[in-house]
Amino acid sequence: MKIRYIPLLLLITVTLSSCLGDNGNNPDPLELATVYVSNEGNFSDANGTITSYDPKSGSTLKAAFEDANGRPLAGIIQSAKIRGSRMYIVLNEANKIEIVDVRSLESIGTIEMSTTPTDFEILTEQVGYVSNLYDGSISIVDLENFEETDEERISVGSQPRSMVRIGNFVYVANSGSGDDQTVTVVNGSNDTVEETIEVGAGPTEIARDTGNRLWVVCKGKIAYDENWERDPENDIPGSVHIIDGQTATVIDSIETGGHPTGIALNNNGAEAYLIDEVLSAINMNTFEIKEDTLIDRTFSSIEYMPTEGRLYVGDSKGYSQNGQAIVYELDGTAIDSFSVGIAPKAFHFIVN
Repeated sequence: MKIRYIPLLLLITVTLSSCLGDNGNNPDPLELATVYVSNEGNFSDANGTITSYDPKSGSTLKAAFEDANGRPLAGIIQSAKIRGSRMYIVLNEANKIEIVDVRSLESIGTIEMSTTPTDFEILTEQVGYVSNLYDGSISIVDLENFEETDEERISVGSQPRSMVRIGNFVYVANSGSGDDQTVTVVNGSNDTVEETIEVGAGPTEIARDTGNRLWVVCKGKIAYDENWERDPENDIPGSVHIIDGQTATVIDSIETGGHPTGIALNNNGAEAYLIDEVLSAINMNTFEIKEDTLIDRTFSSIEYMPTEGRLYVGDSKGYSQNGQAIVYELDGTAIDSFSVGIAPKAFHFIVN
C-alpha cells in the first residue's frame, strides 16, 4: 500500500486520577469546552463516557457524547485521539472505533473491528492503524469508508497497546502483561515490521516530546504467590526508557523502583511527570528523577496542559462510581477539581 504522509496535527492526550471537590454537571455548549476526559467505564456495564469541561467557567457535562448523539458509546474506552477536526474513540467490549466531530462530539461514523482494539494511530486521511490486544497484531483501517480492511494484519508483540507515529514509522508498545519487553517499529510505507527494540518489562504507554524522543513507560510485573498474595521479592520493577524516534535506538533508561503507569511531558520546562507510588518529576535533560517528591500520592493517569502550565490528574475511585479530576500547579498545589465519569483514562485538550 503506497501512503502519502501528512504532518502530525496537534494532540495532547491525557490521563487522570484523584479527588477534591465537585463543580457539578452544568451542560454549557460543547463549543466552550477546552478539555475532554475519556472515562473507561465498568467492563461489565460497557459504560465508557466522554466528559467535557470548561476551565474558564468550571462547567462540566459528564456524558457529553450521549448528550450530543442521544445514545451511549456502549463500550469500554481504551484510548482516544484527536486528529484535525475528528476524535477517534477506541472501545473494546463493543470492539469498535467511534469517530466524532471534535467540537460537537456528534458521530461521523463507526468502524466495526473484528478483534479487541486498544489504540489508534492515523497514517493519512485515508488510512489508520489499530492495535489489537489479544492476537498481537495491528489492523489497517479505511478512514474514508469507515471499515477494517481485508489486508493481512501486521504481527507485533504480545498485547500491543500505545502507538505513536514519527514520520513514516509507528512505534508500538507491547505490554504482554509484564511478560513482553519490546517496542515494535512498523514501517507505514509498506506495512512491515522494521525494528524491534528491547526496553523494560511491560511497556504500556508512549509519550513523544518535541525532539521526537519517545518516553516509554514500562510498568514491570507485580508478582503473586500461590495464594494470590503479593510477592514483592519476585516483582519485576518498572522503568522509563527513552528512545530516539529518528534512529529507533534507546538513549537512556530510568529505574523507578515501583510500577509506573503514566507520564506527562512539559517540553518548555524540560520536566516529565511520572505516576508511580508517588508523583515525581524527571529532568528531561539529565534523565534523573528529582529527589523531592512532587505530590506524595499516586494517581491513575496524568497530563500537562501547556496553555495553562498546569497538571491534570484523575482519581478513578474504582469501577462502581464516578471519578474525579484535579488540577495542580507545577509546585504540587491543587487549585481546582471537577467530577468525571467512571475510571477516567485520558484528558484531551482543545484550543478554542
